[in-house]
Amino acid sequence: SGIDIHQDRGNAIVMIARAVRAAQAAEESLQLAGVQGGDKHNAIPRECSATAFVEPGTEGAVRAAVDAVCAELRSEYGDFETSLKMVTEKVEVDDRLVLADESADKLLSLLELIPNGVIKKSHVVEGLTETSNNLASVALDSENADTYKVVASTRSSFSGALEAVRRQIATLAKVLGAAVEQDEPYAGWAPDMSSPVVQLVKKEMEELTGKTVELKALHAGLECGVLGDKMAGLDMVSFGPTITGAHSPDERVKIDTVQPFWTLILRTLEKLAQEKA
Repeated sequence: SGIDIHQDRGNAIVMIARAVRAAQAAEESLQLAGVQGGDKHNAIPRECSATAFVEPGTEGAVRAAVDAVCAELRSEYGDFETSLKMVTEKVEVDDRLVLADESADKLLSLLELIPNGVIKKSHVVEGLTETSNNLASVALDSENADTYKVVASTRSSFSGALEAVRRQIATLAKVLGAAVEQDEPYAGWAPDMSSPVVQLVKKEMEELTGKTVELKALHAGLECGVLGDKMAGLDMVSFGPTITGAHSPDERVKIDTVQPFWTLILRTLEKLAQEKA
């Protein structure tokens, strides 16, 4: 939800809210029984499901509405989300508990209106996402079966921008009658391309690989932000082997990039030790 947020990947929770709204418009008898999706605060949710009751004989209208939304989304995402699909099926349930109409409307409104994706790009580093929010999960609260818990993860290079988005979410929740709990946020870490340690690592990597190194800033939550927040003026750099699909079942590391970066760590530490000696 950090490093890949700029790709505008499909958020399954946002999609299911859209599909349920379309189904409601197609069949007034629909009663929402539940919504569940996402399981990690730092990952864009790939799956989400909704359970609803409808009057017998109206299933076709609901299915057609959901299929239409799926077709719209496939068209919008083109070749990017090639595995995107929505399935409507009849399921057996043990009870017929449903959300009150007002509660269902408020829950769906919250899922529709919470900021999701890139909020602002950097004016300093071209193409860098500066501030974002990820609608990460929705499910019944494990500690209170009468309450839904919606989790969002906000990131920014600047604490002021981050807090502004967090206030926006809190205001939205208040308007819809939801309680808000906000943990300590990711500490921001503004990029400094002229940093001495960054320049040292760049020099050592160029000597190691024989290639020109391009410095980049990434939109992700890092321990560097926490350390920098506690120790003002600390010179820091973040680097490592190449990974893809971070925080998802598809997460991978490119093995042939591991050894070069281990060697780079040793070279950098050696040079830093010589400077201090």
